[in-house]
Amino acid sequence: MARLILLLLLTLSTNTYASLDMNLLKSLLQSGQALKAFSYASDEMADYEGTPEFDYYYAIAAIDSGHASEGVFALERVLLMDAGNYAARLELARGYFVLEEYARSRQEFETVLTADPPEEVVNSVQLYLDAIVTQEGRYKTTQTGFVEFGLGSDSNANSGPDIVSYDIGPFKVPLDINSRELDDSFNDLKLGYKVSTPVSPGVSYFLALNAGFHENSDNSQFDTRTYTVGTGFKFLEGESAFTLDLLLQQFELDGNSYQSLTGLNSSWLHNLTEQSAVQVYLQLSKIDYDLLTTPDANTISLGSSYSTKLSAKFSPVLIAGLYMAQDDPKLNTAAARESTERDYYGIQLATILGLSNSVSVKLSLRYQDTQYKVANALIGKRRQDDLISTSLDVVWRLARRWQLLPKINIVKSNSNIELYEYDRTLYSVNLRYSVK
Repeated sequence: MARLILLLLLTLSTNTYASLDMNLLKSLLQSGQALKAFSYASDEMADYEGTPEFDYYYAIAAIDSGHASEGVFALERVLLMDAGNYAARLELARGYFVLEEYARSRQEFETVLTADPPEEVVNSVQLYLDAIVTQEGRYKTTQTGFVEFGLGSDSNANSGPDIVSYDIGPFKVPLDINSRELDDSFNDLKLGYKVSTPVSPGVSYFLALNAGFHENSDNSQFDTRTYTVGTGFKFLEGESAFTLDLLLQQFELDGNSYQSLTGLNSSWLHNLTEQSAVQVYLQLSKIDYDLLTTPDANTISLGSSYSTKLSAKFSPVLIAGLYMAQDDPKLNTAAARESTERDYYGIQLATILGLSNSVSVKLSLRYQDTQYKVANALIGKRRQDDLISTSLDVVWRLARRWQLLPKINIVKSNSNIELYEYDRTLYSVNLRYSVK
């Protein structure tokens, strides 16, 4: 940090400003009022254009308020006077990124890294370099992948109730030990690979492969393996993106094939402003079980979400979403309808906080109401479930390719049938290595 500050101080002019209040300009920027800062600096442009300190702060205000071209020109003037001003070069790289001049942006960011900047600057640059890879997928083939390993504890590995028996009429039926709440520790291994290639202007094809392995320390009967293939097309038009993809998933339980899922997904994302976006999605899927056909179902899901980034401390991103879904049994039998035919509705709220350039936190809350359409024949009433899930996810970027991912997830499921009530708390810490 000292080196960058020294470079900046050596460059900045020590002139006394007659009418310009430089402290006011800096204060506006520090408080997130970029538009006001840009307006104020623009009024003084005729008198102070070409002064390095003025150009530097004017450029930051311009880039942050949606006038990136003006900001880039001002920073280029600064660097013409002193090519070693890495603070200005860092902002120039950011300006090129906003203007979607990714090759020039990458070059400037990599030049900044040669100056051995402090860790927080390195982390910020790495985030931009990763984002450049993503954006370059619009016009050239890109490949990404990751390997993730984690350890954790689970208070209820099988989502079972904390009871020893349940009532069926006047009778008490004992509950098998494997159907009751079981706590355990576990380890996870996750693998992922994605390739995206453009097929025409604004249209790209992608293929994603993922695998997940979850092993419990004591209760191996609940070990799972998941293999997923996703493939489809992404269409970009102005501020909108439309995605259509096919999803194939195989789920194994205790080393045996358990269920398969086939889904057709579509989503539309539209950027309302540079800070906010809205998304709508529709999903059609079918689930087939290997040993039983009664729970086989077709599902239709419809949802939407809105996200916005605020100009405040920690740059909070607020996300709100709604969804609804319906499961219809494939078999038209009483048993299939009783166990599978249902409607569910949900709401999701989240906020993401950037605590630093290397650490971000996501707080999430989800509520889901599930209504079964057919009464349980043995108990004599229709099942109704209410689920509340809260989670805290931390992303700690240790280096460009390494992330530490601590997580806490708390689930509480209430039901009008005691057999289906459960509480569950999971703690985990994962380490991810990414390749971009």
